[in-house]
Amino acid sequence: MKKFLFSVLAVLLVTAGFLFLYFMQGLFIPMNEGEKVSVSFKAENGLYYVENHGVYEPIHVKGIHVGQAEAFHNALDFSTEKETFLRWFQDIQRLGANTIKINTVYHQAFYDALYEFNINSESPLYLLQGIRPSESDALWDKDGYHPEFLDRLKRDGRKAVDVIHGRKIALNDTRTGNGLFMKDVSPWVLGFLVGDEWNLDLMAYTNENEGNPDEFTGAYIKTDGANAFEALLAKIMDDMMGYETRKYGNQRPISFVSSSIYDPFVYEESFAELIGKYNRLNIEHLNATSRNEAGLFAAYQYDGVSDTRLQHLANNEMNRTLLQSGDVKSYLSLLKNHHEKPLMIVNFNVSSARNTVDHPEGVTERLQGEEIVSLLERFEASGIDHAVLHSWQDTWYLRTWNTAYGLDAQMESLWQNSLTETEHYGLAVFEPYRGETLMRVDGKKEDFEDIDFIEKEGFRYAVTRDHNYLYLFMEGKSFEKEKMVIGFDFLEDVGTKSPAGYGMTFDQGADFLLVMDGKENTELLVQERYSSIRPQFLERLKSVNPYVLKPRKDSSKMVPIQMVRRYTEEEIDLLNERPLSYYTSFTVGAFTYGQGDPDAKDYVSTSDFYFGEESVEIRIPYGLLNFYNPLDGMIHEDYYDNFGVEPLKIRKFNIGIGSLNEEIQMDTIQLSPLQRSAEVNFRLKESYGILKSYWEGSR
Repeated sequence: MKKFLFSVLAVLLVTAGFLFLYFMQGLFIPMNEGEKVSVSFKAENGLYYVENHGVYEPIHVKGIHVGQAEAFHNALDFSTEKETFLRWFQDIQRLGANTIKINTVYHQAFYDALYEFNINSESPLYLLQGIRPSESDALWDKDGYHPEFLDRLKRDGRKAVDVIHGRKIALNDTRTGNGLFMKDVSPWVLGFLVGDEWNLDLMAYTNENEGNPDEFTGAYIKTDGANAFEALLAKIMDDMMGYETRKYGNQRPISFVSSSIYDPFVYEESFAELIGKYNRLNIEHLNATSRNEAGLFAAYQYDGVSDTRLQHLANNEMNRTLLQSGDVKSYLSLLKNHHEKPLMIVNFNVSSARNTVDHPEGVTERLQGEEIVSLLERFEASGIDHAVLHSWQDTWYLRTWNTAYGLDAQMESLWQNSLTETEHYGLAVFEPYRGETLMRVDGKKEDFEDIDFIEKEGFRYAVTRDHNYLYLFMEGKSFEKEKMVIGFDFLEDVGTKSPAGYGMTFDQGADFLLVMDGKENTELLVQERYSSIRPQFLERLKSVNPYVLKPRKDSSKMVPIQMVRRYTEEEIDLLNERPLSYYTSFTVGAFTYGQGDPDAKDYVSTSDFYFGEESVEIRIPYGLLNFYNPLDGMIHEDYYDNFGVEPLKIRKFNIGIGSLNEEIQMDTIQLSPLQRSAEVNFRLKESYGILKSYWEGSR
């Protein structure tokens, strides 16, 4: 009996050991050298092909990036469930897309959903599977050949291969998804993408390190004329392709992701310095060996590069040959003509944020859709047949440099900042409920039925909020015809009782002044000391130290609320002389009038206020009111007492409403904390329908 139990235990241990080594450590017995490799997709002769019953047919990739996070979640939470992905895939296929892209290995639910969707669908959704470097690894040693960087990317690449083939168990990976990956989705995986945004210093340091090789010859990929970083990427890609070939007998096309900031072209030295371009990536320096049957393709992020770049190309042989071809009329056509390999735009985006650097007045969902279509038409006109939109859903955790300084980085995924344009790239939006109420700026009282109103002389008002906005509803007079002012007091010792130029006085100092003046001239102003861009960006804007001459705490000057952006390449080209600073500012405090109900025919997604019958409804983004963390009631403390942004928790604020030339008494509004999550309404934007119509017409 003991021998039997020992034998059973031994078998169990051996089985467990095999499962551990095979599914968790990637151990395998290589296929025989002479065995035929299965190639379902090919990239060759400038085209992308899919195998269909033994025949390779060209495919035009119409793709969309699907993020792994919903509202209230960060990128690495991996909280989206299988059923949610299935609903998204249905909507994506109805949109007319044939491909989805992800930039890292997701959790098990994603692949289970993709498998279930495709085996039950007449037309599958193809997948572009990405891997991306760890930012901490990239910055740790500033050399891509360091094992902390190179080996991690190799491990991620092999994990991606195992995951798509349904032969991976991952339980404790802190950077990519975990789960029991047992669904084989490889029949629908178009290809692999290595990287998304490369660290510029890492690239430069890798290329400058004389000890690094600048050529690579592998079993499946070899280089010709490469730099050290290109050789490094060739090494990683060769390892991925070799691993899949030897373990699974499969190959598929592979690429690394490039962008305009490290495109293949050499520019005039002064222009390159201006735009910060000191790296180049060129997939044409990488070539398939005879054992690589799937091929390579070129993959680019497109960020709206100006065609003025053509005027600043350096006078070298490669550029001269391209320009003399006669087909180069834009930057996109330059890119297309340069590449012999199939060219795919794997990331382009248009934000529907309230304000963007390209559209200070904001981008409505309708305009977002129109601009997406316009870009697709530009790609097509340039001969680029493959494009992937970023992204399917809005992403709350993303940051941009011109708003990140004023926000709680640890909490940003818990609300959507309407001023952070990267959070609004999606074709779908998450709208948080306030309790059981979904707020709509439509001039109607229904959203405020559970809120206590404050009675004033001649009108009454109520204030409430959800995770994204502060809301104000007023009724009792014709607000459209009467010019009024609304003062907000958040900081006790900063603010003015008598805003210059308006004649009224408040009984307490106002930090912000909302001037209501009809549909076209309504604007939110800030007291100059509480303007957030002054201490943060004045030196970049005007080469002036903001702390030398500080505005007074009780200054009566109210100024426009602004954001900062860099001059575009095209704008700098039009200037007569180079400016001292390449930064400028634009106003974001001007309020947009419009119907805020998505079901209305005249819907305006960027609406800030709407008049009803003797009523007005207003929503104010927290970012305009200097909130650091709106959930916990954290605002910006006085910048000049703290030399920058420091959070201050408040439990109440004051608001005063009246007409010009009045003495206005402020009322106190309690500011209760919000929960860390809420029910959300998942809504397809107007841009979804516009893109759907375009793709349906292009079939």
